Amino acid sequence: FAGAPYRVGFNGDINSLSAFLSYPRNIVFDNSRNEIIFCDFSNNRVRRISFATNQILTVIGNGQAFNPTDNVFGNRTQLNLP
Repeated sequence: FAGAPYRVGFNGDINSLSAFLSYPRNIVFDNSRNEIIFCDFSNNRVRRISFATNQILTVIGNGQAFNPTDNVFGNRTQLNLP
């Protein structure tokens, strides 16, 4: 359903079958929104996949591995191995 076979890394918010992931974990199914939400662990991001569009989007994290800072939201904040 997600992740390009044998590819690790990050290549943007694109079709989920073409997306590169790095140790996805903590997967949650949101039935009310028809989405999967998960931690893209080594990419320092929280991402979601829409069942309706099959697109993968970054919800939180800019890919930099630092502790989150105050007053920075969404994909501009920094996460450290979520």
